[in-house]
Amino acid sequence: MVSIGRNLETKGVIMALLTLVLMNISCEDKIDNPAVNPSEGKTVEVSLHIGFADEADGYTVATKSGTSTGKGAFSYELQPNAMTKGDVSVKPDLLYNLEIQQYDQSGKRIGGMPSAVMQQATGSAITLSLVENPDCQLVIVAWGDGNTSPRLGTGNTLEAVQKLSIDASIINNIP
Repeated sequence: MVSIGRNLETKGVIMALLTLVLMNISCEDKIDNPAVNPSEGKTVEVSLHIGFADEADGYTVATKSGTSTGKGAFSYELQPNAMTKGDVSVKPDLLYNLEIQQYDQSGKRIGGMPSAVMQQATGSAITLSLVENPDCQLVIVAWGDGNTSPRLGTGNTLEAVQKLSIDASIINNIP
């Protein structure tokens, strides 16, 4: 009887160890990192949805207000805005020549897109690999259809990017 008890005890220990091994094997560790220059630091994958919010005027009254006065020489009553029946949206459906660059606090480019995306639908997701940095700035520019210069580029500092401008004729030609 003693040998049967020891065999059961040994088999129980083996089963417990085997169960622990199988539990550790079933846990998935992500070990496939994207190819990154080690000098740039750790990267994180970021998904951005770039779109346009509906225009809202915070200074107009949506419905008739109960705020009024009849005292004094003048009286007033807040009125809602007059609304027309036409609803023309001036939001673009595509972002042309979209560039996203990441800069650290010293103004040095630390990540972003290697080149511009020619067309990106508004509201759709764009996924980038950016350097993990809790104190950085993203610069997002859609240069417009047909406008190929200037560019943020990968060699510019934040100070140089802030000085970029485009000709007024390009803006005036927007339909």
